[in-house]
Amino acid sequence: MALEFDGTSQYVDCGNASSLNITGNHTLMAWVKIPASTRYERILSKKYDNSPTYKGYFLQLRDSGVIQAEVMNGSAHLKCGTTVLDDDTWHHLAYTYDTTMDTTLYVDGSVEPGTTFGTNPGSVGTHSNPVMIGKVIEGGVPRYGKGTIADARIYNR
Repeated sequence: MALEFDGTSQYVDCGNASSLNITGNHTLMAWVKIPASTRYERILSKKYDNSPTYKGYFLQLRDSGVIQAEVMNGSAHLKCGTTVLDDDTWHHLAYTYDTTMDTTLYVDGSVEPGTTFGTNPGSVGTHSNPVMIGKVIEGGVPRYGKGTIADARIYNR
C-alpha cells in the first residue's frame, strides 16, 4: 500500500521499538514517486540533531532532487547521489551502511555514484525519537516530504 504525503503535515510515526535503534550495519529502502521539487523531500528517518548532538539515520531527496543518506553519531556522515529523481516516476531507493567501509546508494537496483561528506563514525548513535515516514525533525523543527512512498523498510544487516 502506498502512502501519499502533502509536504505540509502528513507523516507516519512508526514508534521507537528497541529494534529500530540500530547501531551497526543496516539498509534503508523504499519505493518513491516524488513530483518536481526545489526542497528536501523526507522519506524515512530516525534522527536526532539538536546541535551539538547528532544521532540516527535517514533517507531523503535533496533540494536538487538527488538521493541523500545520512548516519550520525556525534557528527554527520552523508552521501549524495547524482541522478535527479523528483520526476513523478516510481523509483526504488536504498542505501546500505557498513560501519567499517562506507554508505552505498542504490537507485532502481543499480549502484548510484555519489559524493561522501564527513567521516564514517563507525556506529550509529541511538536516541528516543521515533522512526518516521515522510517526516524528519531537524534542530527541533519538523520537516515533511511530498509525494508517494511505498514499502519503506529498515534492515539491521
